[in-house]
Amino acid sequence: MIKLFGVTFTYNESVMIPYVMPYFERMGFDKLIVYDNMSTDDTVKLLKKYPFVEVRPFDTGGKKSNREMAKVKSDAWKEFQKEQNAWIYIGDFDEVLYYNGDFKSYLNKMSLEGYDYLNQPMIEILSETFPVKDKLAHESVKKGSIWGGTNTGGAKMTLFKIHSLWQIT
Repeated sequence: MIKLFGVTFTYNESVMIPYVMPYFERMGFDKLIVYDNMSTDDTVKLLKKYPFVEVRPFDTGGKKSNREMAKVKSDAWKEFQKEQNAWIYIGDFDEVLYYNGDFKSYLNKMSLEGYDYLNQPMIEILSETFPVKDKLAHESVKKGSIWGGTNTGGAKMTLFKIHSLWQIT
């Protein structure tokens, strides 16, 4: 059975949560760790409503720090290294995976075909109006697009099979 884990980052994302979380929910994450950079809105409260989400504090002293985020991202997979047949997604909160179907079945198929890393299509969340009620981001995009694939895509997010890329003992 495929397992899917994720790591992402938030800061005052309460307005975005209703538009982003349906994607994470739909992908079938077993666990999504959200590092929250000391949000002052309802971000943490809203995220805790999702049983597969674990919120962890992430304090950069009130400054955006890509360096600190990079440290967490580079080590994120290690927490799951004992998991067999596991994939991990690492990305920013507003970079969402998109797959029209059963994502875990897709990951299983890719595993059987020998893929270790997928540059999965993602959504750029851009719209002429915001918020858009009762629609997912890709249903209301006017500018921007769904982009990505096997040879192109976002450089800040990644999706890989943990045991395939590193020899873990």
